[in-house]
Amino acid sequence: AIDGYLSALAQQLIASGEKVRITGHTDFVGEPKTNYSFGLRRAYSLRDILLKKGVPKGQIVCKSYGDTKPIATNDTPYGRYLNRRAEIRVGK
Repeated sequence: AIDGYLSALAQQLIASGEKVRITGHTDFVGEPKTNYSFGLRRAYSLRDILLKKGVPKGQIVCKSYGDTKPIATNDTPYGRYLNRRAEIRVGK
């Protein structure tokens, strides 16, 4: 399912010239510096897929928030799972 989404996104970005911002997030397990790196690697992995699908590098911005912007509690395994994510935002 994710490959289909990323293929459609790549086609949209190529056609429109819009920029995409990919932000990586983690749970709070580990050191903040390490979590920042994990979040950035998560964002870069999606960037690399979009690049392979033909999106110009200049249209992609990657950032990491590490463990600083959770969307769920870090007190449960499921909450930590939800916090380990990448968010994609498209805009000029």
